[in-house]
Amino acid sequence: MSEMRKRKLQKVAGKDKTTVMLVSFLLTPVGYLMVDETMYAVINLLTGNYFFLGWLIVPFHTKGIIESARQELDQAGVAW
Repeated sequence: MSEMRKRKLQKVAGKDKTTVMLVSFLLTPVGYLMVDETMYAVINLLTGNYFFLGWLIVPFHTKGIIESARQELDQAGVAW
C-alpha cells in the first residue's frame, strides 16, 4: 500500500460514522465531501439526486466507505 493511499484511508477511517451519516442525511453532497469523495459529491449535486432518494441512500453509502477504509487498513496492519 502506498503512503498516499494509506494517508487517504486513515483520514476517511478516522471519521465518526454517526456524524457523517447525519450530515449526509441533511446535505448529501457535503456527506460525500466529508469522506473525500469529491466526484460523488459533484455528481450528486449536478443530478439533483439529493432531492430524490439521495437523502436515504447517501448516509449508508458514506458509512460503507468509512467501514471499507477501516477494513482495508486493518488488513494491511495499519492503525486508523
